[in-house]
Amino acid sequence: MDTILEVRDLCIQLKSQKDYYNLIEEISFDVKKGEAFGIVGESGCGKSLTAYSIMGLISSPNLKTHKGSIIFENRDLLKMSKSEIQKIRGKDIAMIFQEPMTALDPLFTIGYQLMEALEIHKNLSKDEMKRLSIEILKKVGIPRAEAIIDEYPHQLSGGMLQRVMIGIAMINNPNILVADEPTTALDVTIQAQILSLMNELRSDYGMALIMITHDLGVIAETCDRVAVFYGGHIVEVADVVSLFHKPMHPYTKGLIRSVKTLGDKNQSLYTIPGTVPTIDQMGRGCRFADRCERALSKCKDNKPPLQEYENGHLCRCWLNEEG
Repeated sequence: MDTILEVRDLCIQLKSQKDYYNLIEEISFDVKKGEAFGIVGESGCGKSLTAYSIMGLISSPNLKTHKGSIIFENRDLLKMSKSEIQKIRGKDIAMIFQEPMTALDPLFTIGYQLMEALEIHKNLSKDEMKRLSIEILKKVGIPRAEAIIDEYPHQLSGGMLQRVMIGIAMINNPNILVADEPTTALDVTIQAQILSLMNELRSDYGMALIMITHDLGVIAETCDRVAVFYGGHIVEVADVVSLFHKPMHPYTKGLIRSVKTLGDKNQSLYTIPGTVPTIDQMGRGCRFADRCERALSKCKDNKPPLQEYENGHLCRCWLNEEG
């Protein structure tokens, strides 16, 4: 498959009163056309920040892109002007945000917000935009679509709002859909429906999907390949089958061990020891070293590189160098 997005050596810094800190560092990955690529890790590891970088949505004066590139269709998104990135955002690359209740404007109807996405990127009549809005609502499984477009966000359930968000993201038929924790606020039944819908839409539209989540179950359900984030680094990249059956990084192994399954007779739930260090406590070496049960002496002082070991399986760990 051809590559549609290339992220290379991305580094984003936070400016404090005393110094600059690398929130994410040396982030590199590719997304293929039509592929579902997962980004998994716990809160604060840099998943959403990476997504906002791709979308050109980092606006805080205390955050800056220190180095790196994000190549889409042979152009670096990080070097584009605001007007150039606005032409791509929502049309070629679209995003679904974590909380549909806060992502949608409560003052405007569902139809207005759907048609706004069309109006920015296409020159259509109001009747045509309304027709396409009703059509996409039906496509994402919303009943009474003709009536829903005249309703406000507070009149819909969380699951319906998430479907509306997917509709807004899909209405311009994007090449890449970035989904940032799209099922976090939903109950298990609705979550399964949303994941099934996203798989169906990806197949129908032939788009690439970047699924950002902390839930390994979501990764297993939707993704072809996955990157594991920890402390602002990518620690492992592999296809989903290899990641679950042959994980290489101690952090990935800990995440998988922490998942309970039906019929598991072991009553105790495994937890990774220690806590995630704050950004000013990150050492010079491996950022997972203080929590790793198999850390070597050089792990704390020497940062391991992200290396390929077999069939595109990448890992950032000195243990693999030592055999």
